[in-house]
Amino acid sequence: MSAIQPVTVLTLATALTLGQMLALLSRFKHEVIAHPERATHDVSWLLFLLNVLLLPIMLLAGLLVDLLGVRFMLIASCMVLSLSLLTLSTRLAYWRTLIAVQAGALGAAVLSISTLVLLSRGLFGRDEVASSLMLGMVFVALGAAISTPLYDVLQHALGTRRTLGILALVQIVPSFLLLAVADDLSNPHGLGQLFQPLSDPAVWAAGLTLFTYAPLEAFISVWTVNYLGLAGEKDSQSRWIAWFWLGIIGSRAALALLLHFTRIGDINNSLLMGAGLMRTILVLLGLFSAVVLGNLIGATKLERAAAGLIVLGFVLGPIYPLQLGLLLRLDSMREAPLGCYFALTHLVGSVGSLALLPLVNLGLQARQSQSSLLIPLLLALFLTAATVLFGFLAQATP
Repeated sequence: MSAIQPVTVLTLATALTLGQMLALLSRFKHEVIAHPERATHDVSWLLFLLNVLLLPIMLLAGLLVDLLGVRFMLIASCMVLSLSLLTLSTRLAYWRTLIAVQAGALGAAVLSISTLVLLSRGLFGRDEVASSLMLGMVFVALGAAISTPLYDVLQHALGTRRTLGILALVQIVPSFLLLAVADDLSNPHGLGQLFQPLSDPAVWAAGLTLFTYAPLEAFISVWTVNYLGLAGEKDSQSRWIAWFWLGIIGSRAALALLLHFTRIGDINNSLLMGAGLMRTILVLLGLFSAVVLGNLIGATKLERAAAGLIVLGFVLGPIYPLQLGLLLRLDSMREAPLGCYFALTHLVGSVGSLALLPLVNLGLQARQSQSSLLIPLLLALFLTAATVLFGFLAQATP
């Protein structure tokens, strides 16, 4: 058995750090928006503003990663994230805190793109990019799953300031691990290559899938908080959301190992059969998510709702990494500026979150949370249609 390579350790540590920071930023953003100083009518406006700011941030992240390379941008993003957490620990005024959260979003965007580029190098080798992305996303989800309960425990034991100081130190761990990695990780691209993703229809179709997937995932968190609040179980919110993420982790790990050991995801051995089977799995996952949501509508007992939430996480988990794995199998992606490809996909997904935000707000304001699940059910049906379109274009693109 070969020894684990330093770049593998770096990639997994970066994925864990990314998941942790995404969960923390989501928590801080909603805490800031729900601050008592803010009027209720300001909440929708601030959510809209933060989503709008994500659009140029994501594009900038992709451009910088392709122009300057992963190594430099990985260090820069870790530093920005660490400083953002240290700033949040000083109890600044409202608007300065909001700026610190948005600076953290910039660092997380760059870290996200850098992590995806690292994962595309392959934890299982570059010929098994789908398996590698799936396994890498397990660690992203794991970082997100453990961050909320870990933050709660540390905050109770040490206080907010010391907790954020410790987490700020964790954010710079990937920078130190870079010292053990000898290669450049990625080759910087010229400005002329950065426009290549704009003419690739498969990238736009992948973005369309994320257009419906991102708000669907956001709605599930909103529904969980609303459902437990109406049921008088507010103390269970963090635990239920962690269960949802554990469902995501389990499905990604299972499918990553299945693709690896059956060689379905191997580009050289099973390009046609493997790609066709993965496209079928992608469509079925979107369809099953609609079925699970339909069953959740009728879940009146807490136990049934909790089980449905876990199953929903299990079904939704593989969709995003499997889609990226199929995208990176295309011949056009061999020497492509991956940062811009990933950024454009995320950009379309962010537009989805922005455009569909009113639907999420309707779910937040719904008095009967079960009936509000009709909204994500509709999103799941659109998600299924988007996976069908992506599968067709990914197959047709040379």
